[in-house]
Amino acid sequence: GPVPLPSPFMAKVSLRENSLFGVLPLQWWNASNGIVDVEHNALEGDLTGLLNHRILPTRISISRNQFTGRFLGDVNDEPVNVGYDPVLFINASYNYFTGTISPNLSKLKGLLQVYGSSNLLTGTLPAKTFTTMRKLNSLEAEQNLLT
Repeated sequence: GPVPLPSPFMAKVSLRENSLFGVLPLQWWNASNGIVDVEHNALEGDLTGLLNHRILPTRISISRNQFTGRFLGDVNDEPVNVGYDPVLFINASYNYFTGTISPNLSKLKGLLQVYGSSNLLTGTLPAKTFTTMRKLNSLEAEQNLLT
């Protein structure tokens, strides 16, 4: 069924491998120092701009859904998560994300791992971005349309 609104007191939400469908309400993303894991469902919606939210979970696991948009390609020049724990982990593999990987991904200072395989990402990898991300220890972006 559809995903209900979360409790504001939840720090960890794991709803992986269910039959959830529809759009994930924006309130799910306002979990500072939290975990949002909705892998292996049938969730959808355009997540362009999501990484520009002031508060984000430290772990975002959204692989194997039907999400769209420029999720990794639309990061503002402004720093994100100021005063909150940083985003450490993003798994956005096996969705329908498009566009390039933004050089501004480096604004997510604490990012350790990014998984964006099996999407529709295009363009070149922003080499300068990844060389300045000293904490990043894993990047997977295979099976895309990168050049």
